Amino acid sequence: MNNTDEYIDSPNESDDSFELSSDGKISQTFDQQQNSLFKKSCHRNYHQTSSNRLHRRMKTWTPEEDESLINAITKYGSHNWSKIAEIVGNGRDRSQCLQRWSRGLNPKILKTKWSPEEDAKLLELVRKYGEKCWMKISIDIGTRCDSQCRYRYSKLYNEKQVETIKSVAPVKLPPISSFFQLIEIS
Repeated sequence: MNNTDEYIDSPNESDDSFELSSDGKISQTFDQQQNSLFKKSCHRNYHQTSSNRLHRRMKTWTPEEDESLINAITKYGSHNWSKIAEIVGNGRDRSQCLQRWSRGLNPKILKTKWSPEEDAKLLELVRKYGEKCWMKISIDIGTRCDSQCRYRYSKLYNEKQVETIKSVAPVKLPPISSFFQLIEIS
């Protein structure tokens, strides 16, 4: 047990304080309930974060893991990611297997330069779904993964911003000396 566990599991007088509520039932005060919930939340977040850090370290996929993933998808399809992760093994979870397949191994995903037609479709789908639904957008495009869509949209958006800034006529400011003349007059 670490210090966090000891703190959270230690008896605290305020946790044992109860009062009679207006309906005649005994209950903890609101502040005490909030304190207890806060401690439990901290405890849960600490353990989830630390276990995720240990479990989800990014490891480079080996050729053997790639082959195992492809074989599992061939056998079970691309819908049962828990089963696929179990077959791949090596501590790979379902989200890692899904990401490796959809972003790296899926032969339908193009790794070529985006065409103007793809750009137009991407912009149309972003208008339809918004800037957060990259998986939906990638499914509708069909030949690009979610991260490719997000990066391409970001690039198009930034290029458009630069073009907009360049197309706006610069404001011509009067010389600084006229500014000082205005100050002297006032």
